[in-house]
This record gives sequence, C-alpha cells and structure tokens, in this order.
Amino acid sequence: PLSLESGTPDASDIHEPADPDTPETIFDRDWALALLESVLDEERKEWEATGEAHLFDRLRPCVLGDLPPGGYRSLALDLNATEGAAKMTVKRLRSGFHERLREVIADTLLTDPDDPSVDEEIRYLLQILRA
Repeated sequence: PLSLESGTPDASDIHEPADPDTPETIFDRDWALALLESVLDEERKEWEATGEAHLFDRLRPCVLGDLPPGGYRSLALDLNATEGAAKMTVKRLRSGFHERLREVIADTLLTDPDDPSVDEEIRYLLQILRA
C-alpha cells in the first residue's frame, strides 16, 4: 500500500504491469475478430441453405488450420467419409471462407477483391490476431 501522506511515489513504489496494448491495437484486434466472425456466420448461412450446416459446424475449426487430433483421418472417421473426401470438404470450406473474406475486405476498402491492397489488409489482419 502507498501512503497518501508520503507525497508522490518514486519509481520503486509503483509495480503496475506494463500493458503493450494501446487503444488502437485493442480496437484493431476487436475489429479483426468481429470481421472473421461475420464472415464465418455468412459462410455458415450458405452451408445451411444447402442442408450442410452440421458439416460446417464440425469443420469450422479447420477454416484457420486447426485440424482435430489425428488430422484428416480422425475427421474422416467423424464424418463417416474417406480421408480424401474430408480433405476436399475442408478445402471447399476454406476456399469459400477466403473468397468471402476478400470480398468483405474489398468492400471495406472500396476496391476490387483482386486489388493488392486487399492482400495487404489480410496480412495486417493476421498480424493483429497473432499479436
């Protein structure tokens, strides 16, 4: 405890942890997470429209590369499919996600999805999420 009567504390009296996050980095990280969640929600709606919502829900962690323990073999057993079919389904999910993500970012930047600035924004988004 600090005494209120001792005047101003010197540096040795203050033991607050340093927080590397600035309001800007917190805002950017929250924005990135909200963007990814929004894209995933839209992608799920598309899978739901084709009657495959249950499949999307099972594969959702695979979108960003998180395969279950045991990899595609375990996933195939879970889905009652071959390992090749499981890989193709994950590839289809990732492809749809990446395409939709590019479109959303391009809309935000008011540009075409093939514009190089979209790639820069995706790199920045991933950098924020890794920090």
